[in-house]
Amino acid sequence: MASEIRVNKINSRTGVGTITLSPTGVDFTGIATVATLKATTGIVTTFSATGNATVGGTLGVTGTSTLSGNATVGGTLGVTGTSTLSGNATVGGTLNVTGETTFATHINLGDSDKLKFGAGDDLEIYHDGSNSYVNDAGTGGLFIRAANQIGFRDAANSFANFANFVSGGAIDLYYNGSKKFETTASGVNVTGVFNVGSATSITSSSLKVNDVQYPDSGPLSNRNLIINGDFQVAQRATSATSNSYATVDRWKSTFSQTAGTQSQLAFTSGDPYDEGFRYAYRLQVTSTSNNTSAYVQMQSHLEAQEIARSGWKYKDSNRSLSCSFWVRSSLAGTYNVQYRADDVGSFFFNRAFTVAADTWTKVTHTIPGHASLVFDNNANSGLVIVIVAHYGTQHTGGSVSNNTWFSLSGGSYFPDYAQNWGNTANATFDVTGVQLEVGSKATPFEHRSYADMLAKCQRYYYLHVFVEGSSTKSIANAAAYHSSTAFGVDHFPVTMRTVPTLEVADVSNAYRIFINASSQNFNSFSTQEAGENAFTIERGSLSLTTGHAGWFRMNDEPGARMAFAAEL
Repeated sequence: MASEIRVNKINSRTGVGTITLSPTGVDFTGIATVATLKATTGIVTTFSATGNATVGGTLGVTGTSTLSGNATVGGTLGVTGTSTLSGNATVGGTLNVTGETTFATHINLGDSDKLKFGAGDDLEIYHDGSNSYVNDAGTGGLFIRAANQIGFRDAANSFANFANFVSGGAIDLYYNGSKKFETTASGVNVTGVFNVGSATSITSSSLKVNDVQYPDSGPLSNRNLIINGDFQVAQRATSATSNSYATVDRWKSTFSQTAGTQSQLAFTSGDPYDEGFRYAYRLQVTSTSNNTSAYVQMQSHLEAQEIARSGWKYKDSNRSLSCSFWVRSSLAGTYNVQYRADDVGSFFFNRAFTVAADTWTKVTHTIPGHASLVFDNNANSGLVIVIVAHYGTQHTGGSVSNNTWFSLSGGSYFPDYAQNWGNTANATFDVTGVQLEVGSKATPFEHRSYADMLAKCQRYYYLHVFVEGSSTKSIANAAAYHSSTAFGVDHFPVTMRTVPTLEVADVSNAYRIFINASSQNFNSFSTQEAGENAFTIERGSLSLTTGHAGWFRMNDEPGARMAFAAEL
């Protein structure tokens, strides 16, 4: 039989520590240092240390382990029951706990030391000295659960949110503490700009797709209220020295107290060319003038009913028209465009724009509504756009303010012009791509086919026949009303704005009637009856047989023409 020493308590000589033995366990009240400490069922099932415990080898506890001080285990610490650590625990080997472990303070792991979970280390949590990681390599998913809300915030927990996830509610995403994205019961809310790629963006007031601005008001097609804004139609001529309507359709120019030409300019390069434009409206000085009353401008009149029925809430200052165009001047400076509301009287709105010399510049601006605006529902002039190359000081003054509606007073239309375009030899002023549309966003120019644009222009001016070179052209069928007078009817391709006036060139022997197997020349026509859809022309002083039929023809006399005008 082995030797035994049976005692209840062992006290150190210095009184530093005590070992108390009982049927239920071993109690260490001081510092205990042992090579191997093992408690097994039937001998000791509980291990308690209120001071420091140091085990050089293995510490195995089958029952309950309670460490109130610091515990250092050089080998393996194995606890089958419950382990409670109130101080610091250092385990040189492996810590195996079959039951629950309660730590009263912290668990400190060094850089790249990992907490591992799962039989195959499927989940790891660690810090590598710079970044922190939660790695899930398992076959299932990684779920983070909360009864009410999950929030991601900054390190200081100062409510500078990154993201919030509310149970049964919204998911919110933040930028620099400001909420930008929120899910709702009906969809999502985005604060700010929603970008799709680098060229598509959505805001509460704007939609751009591939850098193309979509309208924020009005129709999606036929948006441009300006007719012939790309100046492709020029029924009358391509160049003229006269004022008013003389070249490009729906636009007229004025050179006052100076002289110049207006023309349809064809060009083959530049930014407007790349956008599909091939023509511009050019004004050019041919005789300079320093007269203070001189002015040079181009303008286009719009029917009042087109504005009244455009969808623009023109009495609301928060609702706008947008205008855009390309402009180029040989003289650098600041110029103006003016909008005139004809149904109100002399009620104007100005916008200034600045260009560098000989450089195409895209101009874009808005024209706000005003409580005093009126646009009648008729075919008379309602709104005029005037693009101005030059105004002398007699027509300008410091009392005029741009960017606000005003009534003309004292003959001042604009602030003073710093440059004198009208007194610059051979100065040129080019405009193309004019678009006026409902809404505060200017959209890309609405290119139309020549046939479409010609039909729109023919509501105001219809060139029936025109002789170029040595050619002859039919005018109309003719009937001898009596022995000296014949009538013919010209039908218009579109309904004209109002009853037009007949324009014929008084050229010698420009016209001819073929009747009774013979023909007779004459110089002009007169009007018998006129309407918006057809026009009855008359020619007297002929030698005819009453009731016989024939036709009118244009001879090959250069400059001979017949046209019908219903311009504003």
